[in-house]
Amino acid sequence: LQARYQASGLVRGQLIPANVMLFVASWEAYNGTRASPEQVRGLQQQMQSLWSKAADFERSAEGLRQRRLYELLAAVLMRENARVRQRQDADGIAVFRETVREDFLRLSHNDLARYDLTGEGFVER
Repeated sequence: LQARYQASGLVRGQLIPANVMLFVASWEAYNGTRASPEQVRGLQQQMQSLWSKAADFERSAEGLRQRRLYELLAAVLMRENARVRQRQDADGIAVFRETVREDFLRLSHNDLARYDLTGEGFVER
């Protein structure tokens, strides 16, 4: 996760970048491709505009807890995605993708199957 923060040009220790990493990890796990730094920056800009009131929340105890949760979930997803895909088992990958899709839908109310990740962030297909 730390390497991905650095490669993506995101600042670790803030709520929005942690949320970006969670969304990116979910998208990558579902789509089976790695997001480019441009896609990650686009998503960060998209989230930044949606979370304009996040500064106060980010500094609160709940915001700090939520940031850490996002980071842990993103790290687990990245690691599990690498592990599942390394086995090259199509059935296992399909089950993993669908599990990630369902979990992400429950977590964010967004269906990964309906969006592409671009330099502008998530855009509906």
